Amino acid sequence: MGILALGHVGRRTFVFWKYSWIAFFIFNSDILRCYSVNIPRKPVDSLYDVSDIGKLGLSIFDNTTLKEAIYSSDQAWFVQFYSSWCGHCVNFAPTWKIFANDVKGWWRVARIAVLNCADPYNTKICSEYVDVGFPSLRLFKAFQQNGTGDLCKAPRDVSHLRQALIDHISKHSPQNTPSNWPMLSPVKVKWLLNFFWRNPRTKMKFIAVVFEDSESYTGRELILDMSNLKNILVVRVLQQELSRNPLPSEWKVGELPSLFILRQNGKPSKLWRMGNRESFFKALQAYIKQTLPASGTKETLNGQEQERNVMNGPDDNLRKTPHHEVDKNIEQFVNHTSRRAVARLVVYMEDLESTLIYSLRYEVALQKLIKADAMSALQAYIAVLNKYFPGRPCVMSTLNKLQKLLQPHVYLSNDGWSSILNQLHNFQNPDCFFKNDVTWVGCKGSAAIYRGYPCGLWVLFHTLTVSHASQDSYLSSQNTNVLTFLLDDWTNQSWW
Repeated sequence: MGILALGHVGRRTFVFWKYSWIAFFIFNSDILRCYSVNIPRKPVDSLYDVSDIGKLGLSIFDNTTLKEAIYSSDQAWFVQFYSSWCGHCVNFAPTWKIFANDVKGWWRVARIAVLNCADPYNTKICSEYVDVGFPSLRLFKAFQQNGTGDLCKAPRDVSHLRQALIDHISKHSPQNTPSNWPMLSPVKVKWLLNFFWRNPRTKMKFIAVVFEDSESYTGRELILDMSNLKNILVVRVLQQELSRNPLPSEWKVGELPSLFILRQNGKPSKLWRMGNRESFFKALQAYIKQTLPASGTKETLNGQEQERNVMNGPDDNLRKTPHHEVDKNIEQFVNHTSRRAVARLVVYMEDLESTLIYSLRYEVALQKLIKADAMSALQAYIAVLNKYFPGRPCVMSTLNKLQKLLQPHVYLSNDGWSSILNQLHNFQNPDCFFKNDVTWVGCKGSAAIYRGYPCGLWVLFHTLTVSHASQDSYLSSQNTNVLTFLLDDWTNQSWW
């Protein structure tokens, strides 16, 4: 292994030069996954803002509003728990916004929301709902009274997220389905043919019927798209039902999926054959405009047509996902890059201490229960810091105290960890680092969502390996405490 030289350049600044393969390890290891929340700024920057509430129908929750909204609601909720500095969350945000806009018309049935776990105010609530990693997606049923909902493991594109939401809505039992929800379950042929005869005073002008197989989502998508229209009924009939109970010959269903109209006089007409959500929606919209010009549905459908412009699965997402803005002033960019290149040679103690503060004050605090393996990793982390962190005396005394407090524990609850933090606060001098605010210097990004904690963690690991090399490499070529910790303990714990 090459040696990393560490030079002291002042009380709070370090300079190091990298000559080993450790940099390759750091860049390619799992520690760069978003398994941790990140350092907040004041005010905490969010990936979603107030404009998204009206434009996308998105709800933005915090520690006090989440439970009030989702429990006992007559709507299902799909909530993303994220960290505003998590790279995966930043990349996922445009997709989530497209998804929220795509299903905005389903608001009577389901709502989309977000909660930023990078905000210290939300640490407690996030510890209840987030088990591993960010972004974490959870689905909550209508009328749910408690619990953490169902974890969504669907692929992170609009089409699969929409299907996951439909599956979740479809799982509601009849007694737990709100009365104002549309009927998503398939209907029988007999029910369809006799509807207007059984309901002579119905306000429904016609029935839109989607014939499809059991694996299709098209019918349920169209039903939810039209769920705000009170004088139009959309239903679905499955292929298996058609095989058991054939329709009269005048229907001529043919290929699936197909869209038909059943008028009040009992006569059917075909609108579209072999279509999908997009084509069915446009065909039904055109039919409504033609046959019900004064129905009041025009504006609603126009609004939903705009939403369809950003719909249609992964390919459309790639084409329509907004990109992050780039600096168009080349000279300014070059100058900024040059300054950054120089700054990368310097490691600021503020960055290192801020990384320690947040990893202990917020990351660990997110855990409902620190179990045996996680506790071993935490104890190893503190032990490595005690031995190799080049900190100020008050920092090292605090780390030493923390190591002693953790030593007898095999596991810790969230409250138990809070108790240890309180003991550290009481143990420290008033101006010691653990009570300080997080401050970024070398790791300060060009925008609030960039660099920060991920940068600080990267620099911390480099500093530990440098310190290890300078202290131990001449004593034993087999002494690999830091690397063992990085490879075995840190990277194997998803909560880091």
